[in-house]
Amino acid sequence: IEANINSNIDLLQGFIALISVEPDFTQERFSKLAERLLETHPQIRNIVAGPGMVTSFVYPYERNKSFIGRRMLSRDGGEELASLVREQHRIVIDGPVPLKNGGHGLIMTLPILADDGLGGRRFWGALAGIVDLARLYADSGLTASNSNIQIAISRSVDGSGKKEVIYGANSVLKGDPVAMTIDLGHEAWTIAAVPDEGWDALITPPLLFHIVIGVITTSIAGSVLWVARLVRQRQKNLSALREREGEIRAVSHRLELALETSNIGVWELDLRTNALNWDSR
Repeated sequence: IEANINSNIDLLQGFIALISVEPDFTQERFSKLAERLLETHPQIRNIVAGPGMVTSFVYPYERNKSFIGRRMLSRDGGEELASLVREQHRIVIDGPVPLKNGGHGLIMTLPILADDGLGGRRFWGALAGIVDLARLYADSGLTASNSNIQIAISRSVDGSGKKEVIYGANSVLKGDPVAMTIDLGHEAWTIAAVPDEGWDALITPPLLFHIVIGVITTSIAGSVLWVARLVRQRQKNLSALREREGEIRAVSHRLELALETSNIGVWELDLRTNALNWDSR
């Protein structure tokens, strides 16, 4: 589910990149870009955008034209979230919220920044994508009929530590669940899971299973120790080789220095060809 949420955010950021290069885009152009971008991404149902976080552009137009002129994140408690977008340029995710056209959704609101003419960036407005929660849950595998686990998603209420279940049954939280946290920026969700029949219904593995696991573990441990011994021997050989190379370089350097200071020449005789070679000295 976290991957799907991040995928939706990435898609909306890509849409912002498209409209940022066209500061004078129209509703028609907005609709064409949104249609092209979302035709293969059905989790996002609606997109709205506007300067100063006042809705000016919507998609699909007919379904959402009544929102034009309304402030984004205008529901109860939304001003604090709007301030995060406007003042801190943060992405906020609000929801689940009931949708006018049915169902529930997440409202992902992203800041749109524009050039300030001084080499910096200024807040221009915002873009919001409304994600269909039912589709998000289904695409994340939470509603799979062949699953043998129960899943619940909860969030903290007003920072009090009290959990509000937004998906699944509250009983899951009381069943000693396995849990993980999804960071949504301004808040976090907790996904909890328990077996359908409870932990006590899990079958204890038979003795043969334990024996097989023990044999495999012993084999792996023996292999690891053998490989470790080979690695140590190799390291020892490499260290000895590097030490010998250092000694040879030192002897060669000392010989070269002695020849240079004594001005003594060196000659070589090839016994096969009787060729005699002298150095420059």
